[in-house]
Amino acid sequence: MGAVTSSCPVSVARESKAAPVTVYSLVENHSLVKWDTLANFDAPNPGDEEDMKVSEENKKYPVPGFIKALDGKKVAAIGFMVPSETDEDEKDEKAISFFLTRTQGSCCFGLVPRINEFIFVQMQKGKKAEIVMDTPITVFGTLSVGTADLSDTGRSLYRMVAEKTAAPKEPNW
Repeated sequence: MGAVTSSCPVSVARESKAAPVTVYSLVENHSLVKWDTLANFDAPNPGDEEDMKVSEENKKYPVPGFIKALDGKKVAAIGFMVPSETDEDEKDEKAISFFLTRTQGSCCFGLVPRINEFIFVQMQKGKKAEIVMDTPITVFGTLSVGTADLSDTGRSLYRMVAEKTAAPKEPNW
């Protein structure tokens, strides 16, 4: 009997490098940008200080032009919410900021995402998002691209000021 092998779908996704999609469908006047595009290039683990330093010097992980072109654009992205800052509403807790991750298990207790596999989302001033765990959501807002330090949560490549969140508008995200 032959050996049984298995592979992690996230590892396979990281290894496959199909041509990135750079023409986006519109969802509520926002370009729907998928993780196959956002994570379509090698990137460091934000917890690896040496790797991040090399990355910031653009010696090892340059950010491709098709990604830089998304800076300042209105986009919709689908992923999983990992709340960062919350505020208790009269009825229940709401998210003021959160990480939108490519996979459900991406957090400090699961698979640590690469810097191009999450978006740090800050809701627009005065807006809050319903906390939705273990179910994909769509986030609508303006994307910023470029490595930046987050006050106490590390570094990010992608940040978004979000107008709203909703259930995914596209079943094949």
